[in-house]
Amino acid sequence: MSYVSPVLIPAISLTALMTAFQALPQNMRGWMPYERIPIENGQLWRLLSGNFIHLGWGHLILNGCGLLVIAWLFAEERRPTQWGSDLLICSLATGIGLYFFNPEIFWCVGLIGCFARTICSGSDQLGHRRHTARKMAFDGPGAETLLGIFCR
Repeated sequence: MSYVSPVLIPAISLTALMTAFQALPQNMRGWMPYERIPIENGQLWRLLSGNFIHLGWGHLILNGCGLLVIAWLFAEERRPTQWGSDLLICSLATGIGLYFFNPEIFWCVGLIGCFARTICSGSDQLGHRRHTARKMAFDGPGAETLLGIFCR
């Protein structure tokens, strides 16, 4: 019998939701990306929904796998409700941040804005009892690689 950590449920659920969005016809997906001009015209849902639509199936697979790996790495450190609320808050903060602090960005899709925050959130929970593991994962060349991937 296999066991799925409860903290993976929000990540699995969000990955399933993003897959369903990706399977929608193009004319329906067109209402979802972060786009500055429609947001200025009142389509405020795009501040959130742009995180959950992707350029294509390959982009979705990369984001979905990244989300699942991050949740798995820190599965013991967070409750499912913490992960779920973190993902929702980070997604909305990404859209709002793009709108107010990056006016030169007119269009954006994907979940990458949430990755850095969820990594930080999970690693903060590690605390002192796993200090060595955190140092191995987030110091030195490993940190540089992670930051290069997640903070572009």
